[in-house]
Amino acid sequence: MNVKVFAFAAALVCALAGFGANGNAAPENQPPAKAAAEATPAYSLKNDPEVIIGEKAAAEEAKQAKVITSGPLWERVNRIGQVIAAAADKYPIPAMFGSSVLKPFHYTFHVVENPDVNAFSLPGGFIYVNTGLLKFVHSDDELAAVLAHEIGHADHHHVITLMREQKKAQAILTPIQIAALAMILSRGNNDLPRTGFEVLQGSELYGIARINGYSVKAEEDADHTGMMLLTHTPFNPVAMYTFMVRLATYERDHGDTNLGIYRDHPPTPQRIRAALAVIKQLDLPIRISQVDPTWQAQVKPISLDGKPAVQISIKDIVICDMVAEGGQTAEQRGTTTAKNLNYLVDRDLAPYEVRADTEAGKVLARGITIADKADADAANLTIKGLANEIGAAIVQVDQRRQMEFGVPQ
Repeated sequence: MNVKVFAFAAALVCALAGFGANGNAAPENQPPAKAAAEATPAYSLKNDPEVIIGEKAAAEEAKQAKVITSGPLWERVNRIGQVIAAAADKYPIPAMFGSSVLKPFHYTFHVVENPDVNAFSLPGGFIYVNTGLLKFVHSDDELAAVLAHEIGHADHHHVITLMREQKKAQAILTPIQIAALAMILSRGNNDLPRTGFEVLQGSELYGIARINGYSVKAEEDADHTGMMLLTHTPFNPVAMYTFMVRLATYERDHGDTNLGIYRDHPPTPQRIRAALAVIKQLDLPIRISQVDPTWQAQVKPISLDGKPAVQISIKDIVICDMVAEGGQTAEQRGTTTAKNLNYLVDRDLAPYEVRADTEAGKVLARGITIADKADADAANLTIKGLANEIGAAIVQVDQRRQMEFGVPQ
């Protein structure tokens, strides 16, 4: 965006956003408790400057992109988003950047048909998610993390705050220029009489949030706010960590890519460490398979010597094959073992903890049965041999997790 155009737009918004619903100056960094008390049912957002700006920007988005507002994709986003939006209104999170003033925005959620891994929010509670991002997330928890991040931007008034930071521009604008711009925008006219500045279009305001992104502090606050909001929902805050780690890898592998919510400030080790710090602060266990199903043990039907069997794997790393035994089908036994592996691997199972109990004819991990003699016989192995193979597979799983997440799991 042209700097002069941005300054001109910022001056208007600063002038508008500096007043509350009753015409008084809106306090910045107001304590959450006081903000919540002032967010009474009598408070109206109808003429709120943030909502007005958001509505105009949303109109621009509708012109420029194919926005989906119904169907399964939208229903999923809206279902998850409304849960988080309700938490944002009920449990105010103090702002580390922006403002803690609580406004009960009527949050609306939209899906944009676009392959980019992208999501963004507009002032006033307008949240957008690209179809590309919906394919990228691995669970509802990760989608919730993205939506909570975007709600954090709106809830703490980041766009307005960033515009206020451009208030020096007001010094070079006359009241007549501000009034003229306000009049033009209110009429939905995209043409601005030339007054030494370039023509300002309504889409420029839209671009402030969508294209220019947010400052480092705004992103850090949105991450933190999002994770704290998730603690008041059924969704797991650890998903913010797994999503950011994978997004960082995606950006590294794809180079200069349109990453939307992290366009100017993609996930960095510092932000990932910040997410881990919040997880530690909240005393949350990192159970990766719970928020990322691709890390769950998979049970695949196979045939061994013409008999039904199953193969258990994690991330395509084969753990072992299982057969029917003890009155249970191979699938039943495999399902039980898969659940046990999810439990153990999420709790830092070490390869040396996989051992053979030759007397009982079982392969155990922390006292939990993983396989038994029937499985060893089917693989033409001894119990010790099978235990060694399972242990070697766990080594590979552990290495894969360390490569992907950068920290021992």
